[in-house]
Amino acid sequence: MMGFELRKHRLQFLLAALLPLTGVGSAQVPGTLRWRSPAPGAVHSSPAIAPDGTIYFGTAGYVICAVGIDGRTRWSYGTDGPVNASPAIGEDGTVYVGSYDHYFYALHPDGSLKWRYQADGIIHSSAAIAEDGTIYFGSDDWHLYALYPDGSLRWRFRTDDRVRSSPAVAEDGTIYFGSNDGYLYALRPNGRMDWRYKALTWEEASPALAADGTIYIGSRDGNLYAIHPDGTLRWKFQTGGQIVTSPAVFTDGKVTFASLDGYLYQLHESGLERWRYQVGTSRSSPALVGDGTVYIGSDNGRIYAVSFSGTRLWEYATGGAVNSSPAVGSDGTVFVGSSDSYHYAIHGQGWLSGTPWPKFRHDSRNTGRLGTPPPGSLAWRFNANGIIYSSPALALDGTVYVATDNLSLYAVGPDGRQKWRFSPGSGFRSSPAVATDGTVYVGSLAGVLHARNPSDGSHKWRYETDGEIHSSPAVAADGTVYVGSHDYHLYALAPDGTLNWRYQTGRQVISSPAIGTDGTVYVGSSDQYLHAVNPNGTLQWQYRTGGPIHSSPAIGTDGTVYVGSYDRNLYAINPNGTLRWQYRTGGPIHSSPAIGTDGTVYIGGLDRSLYAVRQDGTLAWQFESGGNIYSAPAIAADGAICFGSYDDWFYVLNPDGTERWRAPVTTRARSSPAIGTDGTVYIGSDDGYLYAIRGDSPLADSPWPKFRHDNQNTGRVGGGGGLADRPDCTGLRPALSLSAGPDPFRSRVELRYALSAIQEVSLRVYDITGRPVRKLVAGVQAPGVHTVTWDGTSDRQEPLPPGIYLCRLEAGNRAGTQRLVKIR
Repeated sequence: MMGFELRKHRLQFLLAALLPLTGVGSAQVPGTLRWRSPAPGAVHSSPAIAPDGTIYFGTAGYVICAVGIDGRTRWSYGTDGPVNASPAIGEDGTVYVGSYDHYFYALHPDGSLKWRYQADGIIHSSAAIAEDGTIYFGSDDWHLYALYPDGSLRWRFRTDDRVRSSPAVAEDGTIYFGSNDGYLYALRPNGRMDWRYKALTWEEASPALAADGTIYIGSRDGNLYAIHPDGTLRWKFQTGGQIVTSPAVFTDGKVTFASLDGYLYQLHESGLERWRYQVGTSRSSPALVGDGTVYIGSDNGRIYAVSFSGTRLWEYATGGAVNSSPAVGSDGTVFVGSSDSYHYAIHGQGWLSGTPWPKFRHDSRNTGRLGTPPPGSLAWRFNANGIIYSSPALALDGTVYVATDNLSLYAVGPDGRQKWRFSPGSGFRSSPAVATDGTVYVGSLAGVLHARNPSDGSHKWRYETDGEIHSSPAVAADGTVYVGSHDYHLYALAPDGTLNWRYQTGRQVISSPAIGTDGTVYVGSSDQYLHAVNPNGTLQWQYRTGGPIHSSPAIGTDGTVYVGSYDRNLYAINPNGTLRWQYRTGGPIHSSPAIGTDGTVYIGGLDRSLYAVRQDGTLAWQFESGGNIYSAPAIAADGAICFGSYDDWFYVLNPDGTERWRAPVTTRARSSPAIGTDGTVYIGSDDGYLYAIRGDSPLADSPWPKFRHDNQNTGRVGGGGGLADRPDCTGLRPALSLSAGPDPFRSRVELRYALSAIQEVSLRVYDITGRPVRKLVAGVQAPGVHTVTWDGTSDRQEPLPPGIYLCRLEAGNRAGTQRLVKIR
């Protein structure tokens, strides 16, 4: 009879999966239904999301399901027992999950069986996947298992009771998990016990890990425990009910978790309560998004969204208890299962947070492994309260400057927090530029060019033109500032704000000027001309296109000037003002070009396409996005091309024009990206947010890698700066890759770099003023990958204060810089 009922349930599920899905096409308002998909039984399993958007989850109806991003079932795989564990996805797409039938399954992405391993008890524990591919899971047979990727047993470790806790893997490979025998265990990758810590019982509670190695885990005794990596107690916090779920951990050590006393808690790193919010009895683990919002399910059938300050943002009611823990898709959709035999997709607030442990099983693939968040994940976003046309500028200390259409220029720290704000009473469409002395220049819609002090945003000087300023200022090597205005003029101002000269064009100057190696200033105008102006303000030459020029010029190594026009052409103009070639696109060009290391020119069009044009003017490739491209591309050191689109996505393409990854920006992005030394990409959006998105690689060392040439937006060949500008680090050199992790760090940070040959190497740490504080390497090193650990101390072995530090690597004629953030 049981088998008949099960087959009947599966048949009903398969028939229901063919029906139209409820909620498809609903408005994209947070907390509203996107779709719901029928499942063959209650869904207690928490979803795993593959890179292609496929959602995997288990059901109490003895089935593992794969659902597409449209909510339609792709396949289902039947087991002989309930699947309450949550799937984990390997690097090759293999789906791993255990069942109450005592089997642990490995399925191919198409739903076919790869292998299965039989344990001696039911498997409620969700798997963790180590960096080397080892799979860990617990069983009611009292063991934690370690399997090789081929499904063979590596080892198993016996406890004194069932293991329903899901293991967590630290960066050093240590495996943490709880057992019903009351111990939290720490095992080495070889299966030997490092230590164990005793409480009442861990039951189903699973550990979460912080960047400093702290292990957070709840207990049936009602306490949340914070355990040092050596197995000693850091602190514990008492709630009024049992804790059977996993916490989520913020970058600064704050921790959020639910208790069966009906409250969602958030604690400070010290263990003191920050706030609590009543959500009802909850067996769901929280998930964090970039703005600090917490999602959690409840036995009352609701999904709650709670703000960073502990207030309700929205809630959504399902038809049954929500024991499933939420997952967050790449477009911000919240995925969660319910006991009503449906899987839900709900419009959300934003991306999964890039904190050390933002959700149950750590990440979207449910690896259960602490590690560097993947490219495309959100580091943070800053609410600038207005449409951002402006493209961000990055100062040497990591400060991000961005201006908005609603009257404000912001200085934002590397952690995403506001340092200061300047509001002159008019909006901005001009992008800020940062001079060598740190002065921040930006033009306003009131026609004023502002010069602000970098420390506090205070007034330095201002210069009034007779028209709106959309043009972004350029800063010459001698400090002269060039900017265009709607009053038909290009202005040249001395560093003290006095007028050197002004040059008249035939129409508004929206294009931003570019400065060549000889000091020639190139700027486009709505009069259809590209103007080449001598440093003294006289005309050198002008070239007429067939439409207004809002695009800003880029300059190649041979002096060729590239610029787009509303006549749909990308132009390559020789240094003497003659045409080298022109390439016809499918729509007007507002975007500005970027030039790769091989001379390829990249530019976006209002035909929704990004173009890659070779040095000879022939097309290398064309990539079509879902919206017009106003954003100018930025090129990373590994050749990736980054840009925003009006289709609400930020794209990263491979050098061959194929898509590498994309990230949502909620509303269309006309801002152009900047790329930090650690690979973080900064871009503004029409939704009023400045986004910091984790990237793959720093800015390229190419002739013109981004809008305004460099991260300081100087708009000149040879502009920008780094530690090479410091007195003790003279000379600009080709880029050398240097990476660090974790970052931010508290006590230790690992620096990693590669050498291609035997070389003299210098690796030093500087404070934000450029003062050297620690010498890490000085001498000859062999080729290969090198790793150096800095413990945050000075050359005298004295602890250095929290703050921003710059690590400088020099090897042969190459150099690289990495920003480091030390926190308390």
